Amino acid sequence: MTDAPGPSHHRRRLTIALLVGSALIGGYIAALYWFFTRIWPQLPPWAMFLAFLLIAVLVIGSPIAALRAVRHL
Repeated sequence: MTDAPGPSHHRRRLTIALLVGSALIGGYIAALYWFFTRIWPQLPPWAMFLAFLLIAVLVIGSPIAALRAVRHL
């Protein structure tokens, strides 16, 4: 007899990973919606410009950083 986990164990872990991933994505979208509806209109023009640049760098840089991390594996 082996103590290897069966297919149901892998399915349960996959389901948990999908639920956690979906919750994180949902929270990220909710945080962005809140930021753009509540905070963005109150910012002065110079702060809007800086926030726009920061968001652009993060949006462009995160896939590049992920590709670099995968390449090093």
